[in-house]
Amino acid sequence: MMMLTAWKPIQLLFLFAVFAILGWLMEQVLYFVTGRAALRGWLSGPWGILSGLGGIVLVTVILPLEMYWFELIPVLMVLAMVLNGLGVLGHKVFLGAPLWRFSMGFSMFAGLLCMIGVELSDRILWLMDWLPAPAMLVLLLAFYLPFTRNVIDGLALTLFYRRRMEDLEDVASDKTPRYKEDALAILAPYRRWLWAYPAFFDATAQKMLRFMSWADCRAFLAETIG
Repeated sequence: MMMLTAWKPIQLLFLFAVFAILGWLMEQVLYFVTGRAALRGWLSGPWGILSGLGGIVLVTVILPLEMYWFELIPVLMVLAMVLNGLGVLGHKVFLGAPLWRFSMGFSMFAGLLCMIGVELSDRILWLMDWLPAPAMLVLLLAFYLPFTRNVIDGLALTLFYRRRMEDLEDVASDKTPRYKEDALAILAPYRRWLWAYPAFFDATAQKMLRFMSWADCRAFLAETIG
């Protein structure tokens, strides 16, 4: 199997798209089965960025090493832990709050799930060779056009979260007649994250407690997530 430098950009884009969708689907199934809310993800849709990056590393770097399965599993677990940790760190740095908490157990389990990607890798590579170039281009456009829009939306939510909390503090201190409506409007863009990620919900609640009562904080967050 080819190493990373031997891959064409369009092939890497295709690998990222396929593994991003597969990772998102596995996460939805996992959290549905365990009773947690689905619709997780930094982006609103089947775009698991960490899964896509992990898939590229898996196919272009790890699989060409031709390891035995008992060597491959711990390597995949370490890969999952690194990606999970980078995701947590990135949110703390740029968002100012954790979207999820780092979990060693979940990372190890995710590493085991990566074996599904190992089993599917040959079929994915076959599909890449079988698809005509125009068909692959159409599929990539169908993936990356909405993906790009969602990345822009996700970056806006991430980079302006601190500012939104400051706006919420201003609204809470002024106590205008439209206080409740304004507060809910500020929180509304973050509804999905508040609903799907307890860590983000708790972090947002802690920020709000600096300038409003516990009762108001819980009431606003509960109404926001429905």
